Amino acid sequence: MPVFAERTQLAGSRLAMVAGIVGLVVDAVYLEIVFAQGDLGAGRVAVVSIFIFAVSALALVGALASIPSARTRLAVFGAATGGFLTVGVLGIFSIGFPLLAAGVMCGVACGRFARAVRPVPAGAPLLSTLAGIGTGAILILGIALTWPRRSPVSGDAVYYGATARMIRQMLTRP
Repeated sequence: MPVFAERTQLAGSRLAMVAGIVGLVVDAVYLEIVFAQGDLGAGRVAVVSIFIFAVSALALVGALASIPSARTRLAVFGAATGGFLTVGVLGIFSIGFPLLAAGVMCGVACGRFARAVRPVPAGAPLLSTLAGIGTGAILILGIALTWPRRSPVSGDAVYYGATARMIRQMLTRP
């Protein structure tokens, strides 16, 4: 008779998996809305979309990957939580509410996992908090770098930086 390996369920992994799926769905809906309106907003759309995708991937990695270190898993959950909450607050009047909910789910998943792995590794809560703050800061920096400025001569929107120009060209090609 074959012997089957017992599958272990990590605390909080289902909530993190749902948060990751919610993030991916919201990202797809966000892109659909933006493309339907024809308002590509240069690099900001790409920055926000890639950010939501990356944070969703972090949530799924935290939920599904066999990360051997509890400290690393808590940092991944913290980064996903901070990212979802930041983009949720910034997009509260459009796509923010489901992203805030995903952030809360990741936060609860992080708490459940931390409670299940007693004792919590030294420095893990601080690392998780810093990962969340850092993830939010990355989004704010990305938006700031792709924000259009007005040319003092023509009054037209000017996008500074090679990355912003490249993203703008990619998004406006037919």
